[in-house]
Amino acid sequence: MKIREEIFDLAVSQAKKSTMRHRHGSVIWKSGKILGAGYNFALGASRRFSIHSEKDALKGLRFEQTHGANLLCIRLTVSQGLMASSCPCTGCTGLLKRRGLKSLFWFDSFGNLNRTLL
Repeated sequence: MKIREEIFDLAVSQAKKSTMRHRHGSVIWKSGKILGAGYNFALGASRRFSIHSEKDALKGLRFEQTHGANLLCIRLTVSQGLMASSCPCTGCTGLLKRRGLKSLFWFDSFGNLNRTLL
């Protein structure tokens, strides 16, 4: 499996925008065209609740746009900015499936790229 450098770089730049402890960035693409990108961020001052990067990347996109699309989710460590496990939570995975996405790409804790068919 290989992700285009432009998609990977955009996911990294999105993750760098996050002020959360676990900095996630996501990119949605279909037929070579980037449709959306997002990062995780806290809701309110308490930081108890957050919007996940996958959901942020979906903003403004309709089902017919996301149907058959792919998503890459990455996570950077705060201290060193290195890749870490980025497997989406079950809530986000379910949301992406309901929105018709085809494939979900993410890295495990060993830095291996994984693909989940939705």
